[in-house]
Amino acid sequence: MNDTTTFSFSIVQLEALTPQIKTGAVILLFILFDIITGLIKSLASHSYESSVMRQGLFHKLGEIVCFIFGVVCDIFLPYLGVSLPVSIAQSICVYIVIMEIGSVIENIGAINPDLAKYLHKIFAKFEEPKDAEVIAETEEKENDEFPDT
Repeated sequence: MNDTTTFSFSIVQLEALTPQIKTGAVILLFILFDIITGLIKSLASHSYESSVMRQGLFHKLGEIVCFIFGVVCDIFLPYLGVSLPVSIAQSICVYIVIMEIGSVIENIGAINPDLAKYLHKIFAKFEEPKDAEVIAETEEKENDEFPDT
């Protein structure tokens, strides 16, 4: 009877961690894409260096540790009476994924510049729109530099 209770409790704990496990899997997938495209880039350009690869892997390990720290915060901060409107782990995940996307596009650009141009166009749609005042200043500077004749 005690073993069944312990087993059930473990399943409940695992189900509670399911969002963090899925989020961690997302991070690992994007990190994997970055590692693969980085490796292809270095092999294609004949610039493979194990020390650079090792340093990159340490950076990736740091990203994973940062995410795990976010999971720990999400789990234990409520016990201290701290509640946040967003998940720390998911916020870290978003940052890491955006960073990895940029790195993968950079790697693809070195492998195939034409494909990188296409990807830049797609991801440029996600950039934050400029403030109307900044747009007006930019247009004014452009008109000063290139007046109509």
